[in-house]
Amino acid sequence: MDYNRLKRLSYMSKRMFIIESVCKKRSVDLEYLFGLFNLYNKNNSGRWFWQKASFTGPLKKAYDDFNKIVDDMAREIKKIDEAGFLSRIEEAVEPLDKLLTGMEMNCGVNRDNDIEHVKGFLDNNLKGLINDSMRPFRDQ
Repeated sequence: MDYNRLKRLSYMSKRMFIIESVCKKRSVDLEYLFGLFNLYNKNNSGRWFWQKASFTGPLKKAYDDFNKIVDDMAREIKKIDEAGFLSRIEEAVEPLDKLLTGMEMNCGVNRDNDIEHVKGFLDNNLKGLINDSMRPFRDQ
């Protein structure tokens, strides 16, 4: 990773790179994470198409904690050095783990056995967003 190059990329690319870096620490890829979000939404949304699922209780706290760390890192990336960045990635592992575990329990998913099933819930819009956001890192 060229850390100085990372600092110059778009906010969305920085954010996606940060999420992917944290996911790698848990041996999970982005497609699994976002597929799990879609599966959670499918299982917990209301009867009508506009009634999206929302997190509650400990799952909401885990989501908010993880999202805040990722958001803060993406905004402050120009102010921290690479060692600080890597340290912050480590800080985000526990909130991500709580988020993943909570969604997996809610959806009755076993990560070891259901990875491909969960990835199947990733829609083309999110797949495109991931690919577009991560393109600068894959072109290196």
